[in-house]
Amino acid sequence: MSRFPVPVGAAVAAIVAVAATTAAMASPVVARPTPHADSSQAPPSIGVALAPGDKIAPATVTDLDGKAVRLTWGGAKLTLVNLWATWCQPCREEMPEIQKLSARHAADGLTTLGIDRTTPDAVRKAAADAGVSYRVLLSGDNSVAYAFGGIATVPMTFLLDAEGRLVRKYVGTNPDELAALNRDVDDFLAGRRLGVPYIPPAPSPTKH
Repeated sequence: MSRFPVPVGAAVAAIVAVAATTAAMASPVVARPTPHADSSQAPPSIGVALAPGDKIAPATVTDLDGKAVRLTWGGAKLTLVNLWATWCQPCREEMPEIQKLSARHAADGLTTLGIDRTTPDAVRKAAADAGVSYRVLLSGDNSVAYAFGGIATVPMTFLLDAEGRLVRKYVGTNPDELAALNRDVDDFLAGRRLGVPYIPPAPSPTKH
């Protein structure tokens, strides 16, 4: 069998490349991306799911008169953000309960925001029908969805601390979830440690 000499430099380079590939396969590094510092830089896709302590990126929305409002989410002792839609019946059914919670803690440092993506007239009517007095705003683009890591369903409710960091989130709505939301708001504003997060029950399997 013939043997051909191999240049030393090429041999060393080959060994280093193999070692680097083996190390990468043996010890993959998985990093959790951080939320965008500004939602205007977010890509047009659903982002990373938020975790407690994540800071919410600023977003620009409009009020019902068409005036731009820049939301930085912080400031209040606790901010409740309810993302909803006029066409979502469960959203509209929970609004009176959120109104009661908002009114009960208005003097305790709770700020409540409702954000929808439909038209001002439709939102104004839905808010009036629900009897809400908390601030209702419009998100005409995806900036709010990006700020909250992507919104796959409504309603979704978020509690944010004074620095605009996520305290807890609630996906969907039902009486147990609303009870958990009330309990968490009560505890946070009273300076008590929050209990175990509410986890919605898994849907029942479909019978064929």
